[in-house]
Amino acid sequence: MRKNKKIVILTGVFLVILSIAACGQVKEDKTANINESSTNQQESNVQMVESEVSETKTAANDAEDNLNEMENNQECSILVIVDRYEDDMIVVRDSEDEDIIMYFSMKNAEVIEGDTPIASGDIVELTYKGVQGDDVGEYPGTAVKIVAESMMYK
Repeated sequence: MRKNKKIVILTGVFLVILSIAACGQVKEDKTANINESSTNQQESNVQMVESEVSETKTAANDAEDNLNEMENNQECSILVIVDRYEDDMIVVRDSEDEDIIMYFSMKNAEVIEGDTPIASGDIVELTYKGVQGDDVGEYPGTAVKIVAESMMYK
């Protein structure tokens, strides 16, 4: 009987050890799965944030492009003093602050001169599109219409 008792006890111990080993393995898998799941969720969150940042940047760029397009299409009229008047370029000074010099391309601009041609020192109403030009060579504004002072009120 002692032999049977030993076999039963050894079988019981063996089953306990087997169960502990099996349970330990399952816990490691669950921990690994939890870590993997957490890592995947963090990666997903990072991708979502990056996507939102990208969409925000795209929306900001679109808004800036629309604003620039609106500025470029908007016509403004200013009263200026002619500094130089050449074939495709007019250089003017602000009538209120003569230190401000602006450059405008006159390609396709309507010029209304009146009895005498526009000359240096004349006051004109200049209608332009886009931005005021700040450099004669690289960034002149685009003049749409130039009206001599003698023709402004007719």
